[in-house]
Amino acid sequence: MQFMASGLRRSRTTLSSAGQAPDRPQAELMVLYADDHERLLRTAAHEATESFVCCTNKVGAPMVPALFNPAEVAGRRINDVRVYFSRYTGPTKKRHVAEHRERLHDFVDLLAIRDPQLHAKFLAWDKDHVVVSSMNWGSQSGLPDNRIDEIGLYLKGPDLATSLMKKFEALLKK
Repeated sequence: MQFMASGLRRSRTTLSSAGQAPDRPQAELMVLYADDHERLLRTAAHEATESFVCCTNKVGAPMVPALFNPAEVAGRRINDVRVYFSRYTGPTKKRHVAEHRERLHDFVDLLAIRDPQLHAKFLAWDKDHVVVSSMNWGSQSGLPDNRIDEIGLYLKGPDLATSLMKKFEALLKK
């Protein structure tokens, strides 16, 4: 992924130095390592101005500090805050999430999706920010001693989050 990121940076430089306008919108790409995820999620929770949507396959023991608390931070400022998930892991039961759903009722929509089961892991905020990752945001934490345990791509570009959310919501309706 580092090689791909370097190649994209070089091609952007080549295009701009040749004086050619690109035929498609420009996007920035950054590779996220395991311990970068939490920092970016918290930054997004504080900086989102329109929407904050996270999709994770599982919720588990770290769900509150890892995901629900940052979502609540965003939800206290903006109206569109959603967390999608499909499975419970470890000691976490449906009733545990139900308690948090009640607590976060006015701030965050906690949406359990059974069919289709979600395996996607992404974070999308506002119109332009998307992270696609291997990280189960609600059940794992990225450790700095094993940085490649979880890998993600952070993309920032015109309407990337809007496009992702349209496609995601269309798939949920099928």
